[in-house]
Amino acid sequence: MSQNRLEDLFNLCLTQRATAQEKQELHTLLENAENEEQIRSHITQLLESPKELEDISADTMQSIMAAIFESEDRPIPVPRVQLFKRSWFRYAAAILIIALAAGTYFWQPAPRKISPPLTQDVNPGNSKAILTLGDGSTVTLDSAGNRMIGQGIRQQGDQLQYEVVEAVSYNTLRTPRGGQFRIQLPDGTKAWLNAESSLTYPTAFPDDERNVEISGEVYFEVAKQAQAPFKVKVNNQTSIEVLGTHFNINAYRDEDYIRTTLLEGAVRVNAGTEKVVLAPGQQAQISNKGILVLSNTDLDKTMAWKNGFFNFQDAHLKEVMRQLARWYDIDISYEGNVPDIEFGGKMSRNIKLSDVLKGLKGAGVQFRMEEGPKLIVTP
Repeated sequence: MSQNRLEDLFNLCLTQRATAQEKQELHTLLENAENEEQIRSHITQLLESPKELEDISADTMQSIMAAIFESEDRPIPVPRVQLFKRSWFRYAAAILIIALAAGTYFWQPAPRKISPPLTQDVNPGNSKAILTLGDGSTVTLDSAGNRMIGQGIRQQGDQLQYEVVEAVSYNTLRTPRGGQFRIQLPDGTKAWLNAESSLTYPTAFPDDERNVEISGEVYFEVAKQAQAPFKVKVNNQTSIEVLGTHFNINAYRDEDYIRTTLLEGAVRVNAGTEKVVLAPGQQAQISNKGILVLSNTDLDKTMAWKNGFFNFQDAHLKEVMRQLARWYDIDISYEGNVPDIEFGGKMSRNIKLSDVLKGLKGAGVQFRMEEGPKLIVTP
């Protein structure tokens, strides 16, 4: 592609003189990663031209975002949804800004199937869980509870609190898809459970050790007891040993590996015969190939779920979809040869599914919705 041809196509489109073939030609050029340097250079030149961006009102900016997300029926929650495909969506958005600033919207992609609207919107997840007591009985928990459940067990809103008791039994706290919950164990250790996770623990710890077992994703703030190491068993195959520390374990069975991320203190990760000690900011990725230690981990991304966000920085399409399936309790499937899109940005976990779908559309994800609800990703 020659630089002159690129400039000609931009100018023809911006002045509304481009034919349908020329618009499609520019579209094709934008999708070709080999043209990145020339396209980046030309867009930069356009954005540095004051006359192209002057007098853009708030209403115009709203229209820009509505056009990007392909919906003008209601305001787009821009501060809450910042999701884009790296890196062509950002370039396309810049082109669209220029076009709308000049009073024209020239982008006309090839016709495609429009996803039918959801007959009923899906709310985000919330605080809910099921507590299984030592005798096998179960208690359904939500954020409204304020009660004594059993000896030494109190529910206060979205948190369970255990007091030290003499009789020992094993309890399991389990969150469903679309749920999360908090717990304070008898030793004072605090744990946060993400959606579709579980924590099994005794109602009283012995003096010399503290053993628990998890699945899914759990964040721990372990109470310090030098004489009683705190040990976490993960999926019956890996264990993490600590004295007093803050760390997160992501051990969903549909992920490629178990991730243990240390925020504070020190932990020892055991997988088979292999043992690794982590320092703050490091992450251990455990698979059937062994343990891989990553330094300078993005802690904001790791802790986003606990802080009320999705962080999709450098996340691939299926990773994003797995998180959405767990939180919105929806089924997701793939049809045909779906491109492996890489994402960036953050998204609140407190918005409805319809707002999430706007972000996905804007990032170039093609899909349709069916009853269930079920989201089918298409090429």
